[in-house]
Amino acid sequence: MKLILHIGTQKTGTTSIQQFLHINRNVLNSQGILIPKTIAVNNANHRWLPVFFYDDNFEDEFTKTYFQKNKFLRKNLIEKKLKEFKKEVSNSSANICIISCEHLSSRLREIEKIKKFKELLSSLFDEISIILYIREPMELSISMLSTSIKLGCCVNGIN
Repeated sequence: MKLILHIGTQKTGTTSIQQFLHINRNVLNSQGILIPKTIAVNNANHRWLPVFFYDDNFEDEFTKTYFQKNKFLRKNLIEKKLKEFKKEVSNSSANICIISCEHLSSRLREIEKIKKFKELLSSLFDEISIILYIREPMELSISMLSTSIKLGCCVNGIN
């Protein structure tokens, strides 16, 4: 099976792509395209994928929500999700799998984690194509500031 891995960096439309894939999952599946459910959060972002490679002590908003600092729960949930993902891929009759996650670029930065990530994907897929969207830095900064203002976040100490 071929993997198309979409790595969406911040503010490049990743959420829209993920929503499209989620909404059209059944149609895509009927055309031989797997959009994995086991690693998806809110049925769209394949957020679990980078978590498989986190250090035991790494914390972000995801780990705080799902594991509540419980190392036993963390280890068991990660092992369970990884096993479910491998089973979903190996049991699929699809020719293509599409995975989309914006957290790959911001969470998997160390060479060893990237190598382990590649090993996992290479063990599951015959061919891997990567799509990476990036944005011009000034446009990214303006978009991030605009989003912060819309959300009512603090800008330069002003609420």
